Amino acid sequence: SDPEDSSHTLDDPIHRLPLDEIKIDTDQLLNPTPESEEFVCKICHTYIVGCHPKITKCSHMFCGDCLEEWSQIQPTFRSWVQVARTAGQARNVPCPVCKTPLNDKKEIFSINPPDPQRPECQSIWKMLSNLKIKCHYDPDFDPTGSCQWTGTYST
Repeated sequence: SDPEDSSHTLDDPIHRLPLDEIKIDTDQLLNPTPESEEFVCKICHTYIVGCHPKITKCSHMFCGDCLEEWSQIQPTFRSWVQVARTAGQARNVPCPVCKTPLNDKKEIFSINPPDPQRPECQSIWKMLSNLKIKCHYDPDFDPTGSCQWTGTYST
């Protein structure tokens, strides 16, 4: 089978998204390892961390959009007046995994692009970038698919 021959086109919705908005399903991982499990978002449990992935000071990784949504609903008991007063300011939110209080401006770090103040973010990005994946339209992933492409997370 020809890897270039597939039933999807560049007009498909997945190809129209900017690369930083595409999420890779855990089933798309080639040769998953216990280490690669660390890259699964601890909120959605479905995707390899994506959409501007983040890591917390307590070393938990999340999709950027999942963590943003989590922080928006924490705490849910605030009134609209309290929300308005704190708009644009740092918030303290609990880590979704261990409940460690996190200042969303100082204790949540970008993996992609790597936070320049945190050298470990560059290393994490390199490891994440090198994860081997298969196409969303691979027959093992999508029974109607026919794409045989494989590559790395960053390609």
